Amino acid sequence: MERRHMNYLRDLTHRLRTGESERRITQDLRISRITVHRCHELTGRQGFLEPGSPMPEDSAILVYVVRPNGTLGAVC
Repeated sequence: MERRHMNYLRDLTHRLRTGESERRITQDLRISRITVHRCHELTGRQGFLEPGSPMPEDSAILVYVVRPNGTLGAVC
């Protein structure tokens, strides 16, 4: 899996929060459906997609969604 820049992750998180479909996000950002689905699961698990919560800071997204090698996955 290739590395993603922070702007992709913020945009991806924002789109998931607004309820956009994974398929639509995949088409717009030109990233794989597996990547979008994995990010959807990880951000949901951390509570980043809750309607009343504020948009998470970049550092929170990086800690909980991106591995040290730059790929998506929970940091253990």
